[in-house]
This record gives sequence, C-alpha cells and structure tokens, in this order.
Amino acid sequence: MSSHKYLVGYVHQWLNAVCSHDLRLVMDRYANHNAILIGTIAKKILIGKPQISSYFVDFLQKPDLCGEINTSYVQVVSSTSFIVSGVYTFAYREKSKRVIVPARYSFVFVLEHGKWKILNHHSSKIPKGD
Repeated sequence: MSSHKYLVGYVHQWLNAVCSHDLRLVMDRYANHNAILIGTIAKKILIGKPQISSYFVDFLQKPDLCGEINTSYVQVVSSTSFIVSGVYTFAYREKSKRVIVPARYSFVFVLEHGKWKILNHHSSKIPKGD
C-alpha cells in the first residue's frame, strides 16, 4: 500500500505544477510522444504536447486556480506503467465569484527515459446530482 501512496504522489506533483501556474512545469509531467489529454473544459481530445500546451495556456490563466485531490485509486499495470483514478476539485475566480469544479480523473503514467510521465489524462466534471 505504501508504494501506491508513492505512485499517487505523481498526481500531486502534476497538481502542484497546475497550482504554480507554470506552463513549463505542467508540460514536463506529460510524455514526449503521443500524450493524450481529455481536459475538464476541453471541447476536443488533445493529442501531443503542442495541443496539450495550448489547453493549459488558457487553463492556467484562471485567477487563483488550484485544486485538491479528494480520492485516488492506483492500478499497477506493469513495472513501466500504472493508472491513478479518482476525484479532484478545482477552484478559481471568475469575475468576483469563486468557482468550484469537482471532477473525475484518470492518469496513465509510463516510464519514459527513467522518469514517470503522463501518457493519458482524462478529466470530466462530475454532473450535478452524482
């Protein structure tokens, strides 16, 4: 179980990068080739670092953007890949209002040149009433 806690730490690293609003730090978490993002507020599936980067350029501009991980579940696939799924909540300011967005997530991590990178990231808002 402690190894699973260690693996969830990679999601925390991604979230810390998002909360820093530093595009370079966020993009460093993604795999170099063929990474996929199905973003919480994206209108389409984003493939590759250039498309993923363009999503985060807008997303990271949200004032006071940060989030927290509410739940996480780890599935070890192999010695070079694992999946972390769960729920996180983002908060940011829009005009003078605080916006809170609870969302489900799944990250597929792969070992790339000795570092754990995000190969696939899916995030979707939790519908009201769920």
